[in-house]
Amino acid sequence: RSFTADIVEQIAEVALSPPKELIGMTQWSLAKLREYMIEQGLLGRISLEWLRQLLRRRGVRWRRTKTWKESTDPEFWPKYRQIRRLYGARPRGGRRLCVDEFGPLNLQPRHGHCLAGRNKRVERLRATYNRPGGVRNFFACYDLETGRLYGRFTRSKTWQDFLSFLRWLRRRYRREERLHIVTDNYKTHLRSEVLSWAKRHNVRLHFTPTNASWLNRIECEFTPL
Repeated sequence: RSFTADIVEQIAEVALSPPKELIGMTQWSLAKLREYMIEQGLLGRISLEWLRQLLRRRGVRWRRTKTWKESTDPEFWPKYRQIRRLYGARPRGGRRLCVDEFGPLNLQPRHGHCLAGRNKRVERLRATYNRPGGVRNFFACYDLETGRLYGRFTRSKTWQDFLSFLRWLRRRYRREERLHIVTDNYKTHLRSEVLSWAKRHNVRLHFTPTNASWLNRIECEFTPL
């Protein structure tokens, strides 16, 4: 009875306000929200459980925030339109490929599920920060014409490894077929040795804009992996 409709409305309004402006922190918690409301004289006393229930009645629930990066590339739109045109239609006598690196990858224990009876201890997995088995990198290619994913594992991710992968990729297709490869502007992709090799071997590289790797369709394949 102490929390009238007006008070509940104020609680919901504060909870939906940016906490950075009110308490100087990036997110609310029930304890922070209660402390702020009491300091402002909007509430006297309230338990965390009651505060949670009142917010729930108003339809206010916790949500995870998402972040994104906006591209700072001055040539964003020309590069964007070029790649979209490439996705829209297959070039005559060409093949569209999306290439990227995935990793570094390593083997490490993963938690699972088990049935535990009375007085039975559940198996524990020690946290590991060392990689005694080393790490691997997955150089992958997504063929837009067949919808298939190809790749190779390497111990490092240098420009020599990238060039070796491109050579391996070139041998998979006919020499007269021009390869249109979409990749990001990672520095190993921009090496003069890589660019000169591509020019000599009927390969055209299409670089995504800075902070816009989402334009590379292979990212959708990496997500489930």
